[in-house]
Amino acid sequence: SSQAEGSTGAMPRKKGATKSSPTKKPAAGDEARATKALPPLALAFKVLQYPHLSMMLDLGRVYTLAELEMRCGSRDPRRRNLLHRKLRDTEIFKPVSLQSAVNEPPKVVDPEEPEPEEPVVPEGQAVPKGQVRKRPAVSECPVERPKWARPPAICPDEDSKEVICRRRRIANSMAASLMKQASERGVAVSNEDVLLVLRAWGFHRNSLRKNVAPEGQDWVWSDTLGLVRTLTGTTCVSAPSRAHPAFTRLLVRWLTEHWPSWLPKDFPFTSISVNKDYAAKRHRDKSNVGPSLLTAFGEFTGGRLRYWPGDRNRSQKVNTLKNTDSVLLDVKAKLAVFDGNRAHEVCPFKGERYSLVFFTVGKHAQAGEEDRKMLEAQGFRPIRVASVHRARALLHVGRGARCGQLQESE
Repeated sequence: SSQAEGSTGAMPRKKGATKSSPTKKPAAGDEARATKALPPLALAFKVLQYPHLSMMLDLGRVYTLAELEMRCGSRDPRRRNLLHRKLRDTEIFKPVSLQSAVNEPPKVVDPEEPEPEEPVVPEGQAVPKGQVRKRPAVSECPVERPKWARPPAICPDEDSKEVICRRRRIANSMAASLMKQASERGVAVSNEDVLLVLRAWGFHRNSLRKNVAPEGQDWVWSDTLGLVRTLTGTTCVSAPSRAHPAFTRLLVRWLTEHWPSWLPKDFPFTSISVNKDYAAKRHRDKSNVGPSLLTAFGEFTGGRLRYWPGDRNRSQKVNTLKNTDSVLLDVKAKLAVFDGNRAHEVCPFKGERYSLVFFTVGKHAQAGEEDRKMLEAQGFRPIRVASVHRARALLHVGRGARCGQLQESE
């Protein structure tokens, strides 16, 4: 044993001594990447050159910061840090407004040009200038892109389940960023903020709301946030709110920060119906508790709410009601109070229309303690019997409905 040790030149270890491991030299670029990068300059960026992070970006397209971070990978802080460094390189990414990312139309490229290949460069090495290739120039030809490139998820050209889930994660991250930005600036969440996240949100093709679907249509773009009644009869927080709490919290925060002076401060609501681009046909809601609040966003004309405040006979078919007994409420950038259990419909409109209906679901008291805590964390207030009575009193003013301006933000 001692001969073998002597032959190798090794010194015998004393009893109890531990073997020391050689110091590992950091790989090239590791030290730089370990240093935390500065925060990104914007909430959206136009891709000018490939960042070489295997993100499958489409050159010339605009991506939200939320999607770029999601594509880079949320579990590896080094990759996220490296992305943030590259986002500050104006030769690779151009900071743009969040509006341009949400409103960006599909891009068209010349199909006659050869398909570019994304250069593969070993991590930590510089990219040779001549190796970076740019997308072909924009033309009037049909939309084509490299097979490996994926367009922005919030570009409205797909509605697959995968794209919807990706869009929802992006909208949720956008909502969190916009709320943080508003808090740092000391301002309220704006109508523009709400419209941005609604445009980014991946809407579900809801085939269960046949009572509101226009004639000839068997589904609508509609999701419910907050409390819902399931098909099995339980009351719980909806799946979209569980998975995307920041999106829900932004909508609740918008309402509380723009609360109109004429509305009781304890007006109750447990849920939000979020709708896109359909004119609900004449119908009655089934089991709402107390009145609802309605507002609409987007660039549209028409789309007022026609409401029958005197509709108390549920046995009468809604199609037999006379328009002369109804009132028209303008809900664009305004807030309307109405009883959803009475007949109402949305008038035809042109353009892009999103609507939010804040309401109290039936049997809300059956929600479990965990669901109640989740609701409070998202900004919903506990429901009290007295607050429901005060809300119902609004329906006895005038013709049984109320519509007024929202509180202007400072």
